[in-house]
Amino acid sequence: MQLATGWSQSCFRGNYMRKGEHTRQEIIRKAAPIFNQRGYDGAALSDLMRATGLEKGGIYRHFSSKEALAAELYLDGLRAYQEGLLRVLDRHAEAEPAIRALVRADARGFVSVTNSGTCSWFEFAQEILRQAGKNNSVKPIDTVQAARAAKRPAYSVLSPAALHALGITVRHWREALPPYLAELRKMGKLT
Repeated sequence: MQLATGWSQSCFRGNYMRKGEHTRQEIIRKAAPIFNQRGYDGAALSDLMRATGLEKGGIYRHFSSKEALAAELYLDGLRAYQEGLLRVLDRHAEAEPAIRALVRADARGFVSVTNSGTCSWFEFAQEILRQAGKNNSVKPIDTVQAARAAKRPAYSVLSPAALHALGITVRHWREALPPYLAELRKMGKLT
């Protein structure tokens, strides 16, 4: 592992850091795959030493224990997840208020964040084509004709009922389509 020396600086995530912080981040980066593949119990100190190129004391200079390193890896993963979620929210403004309200409500379990209203996949496809100004024809088929690898129920609908139970309202799917189609056009995915 190549490390910065003395006061030299290296760039990490757009920030400049000292040698010790760089080493700490390198340990995290190189230890993560070991913990991910082998779990906490299977991640031996000798494996961490081999991956980082550091001796035991070099690792423990930055982390008081294997548990402290695992905790930091967990927090690092959580931060990455949160950053990813925020990037998604930035791109999909429609879902942001509902997701923020779910967090504030301390929602538990599985909650579908979906617009209100129901339709079949056939109706959905027809409306997308209509709003996109396309003249393609769509033919309806039933679930049996779809020939999917996984067995599907004859009727399944994403429902905002869990959102409504928490007092969260979302607009009808037909109202949500125009801004979504505009976003696709802006990204060059719809012409």
